[in-house]
Amino acid sequence: MGNSHSSKSKAIDKQIKLDEKRFSREVKILLLGAGDSGKSTVQKQMRLIHASGFSANEREVFRIAIFSNIISAMQILLDSLVTMKLDLEKAENWMYEALMLFDTICNSHWFKNTSMILFLNKIDIFKEKLLRSPVSKYFPDYTGSANDFKAAADYFRIRFEKLNRNPTKQIYTHYTVATDTNLLAHVMNAVSDSILHENLQTLLL
Repeated sequence: MGNSHSSKSKAIDKQIKLDEKRFSREVKILLLGAGDSGKSTVQKQMRLIHASGFSANEREVFRIAIFSNIISAMQILLDSLVTMKLDLEKAENWMYEALMLFDTICNSHWFKNTSMILFLNKIDIFKEKLLRSPVSKYFPDYTGSANDFKAAADYFRIRFEKLNRNPTKQIYTHYTVATDTNLLAHVMNAVSDSILHENLQTLLL
């Protein structure tokens, strides 16, 4: 009986080591964002990009409840200054909510050593709204041109990135349109390159 328990124990230990080795090679992505920021759309587009869909293991990687062994976290937080569902009076509060959410996630001890991939999403709507709603009306410290997309986008990118209180943490920012499959595929390739580079750097240290 003792030998039987010993054999089972060794088998369990062996399986644990195999699982540990397999998990160490996996890159897990946590998809987070404020309400109506395009998370579901991004996931649907990823299914189109990966035409064969996701296996059970791949779906597990994308479960929002994953909080352990995360190497990279995607942050989809910036929808637009004014979305089609929010009027101008609510836009300012929505943006501050997104900034506070990013601050909480970026500086959480759970993600202390986690690089962030920030998607500033729905830039098509953002461009349209800039023509009618100046950023400076809601963010007085904005000094760029009223309808200059690059200046406005850079302003919000810098505001988000400045929230990072860890000088060694990398934040990779991308401007996206979640409904544009080709653009999202290009961005996802860039994201993959970032993750690969990050992992190589870690191995070289």
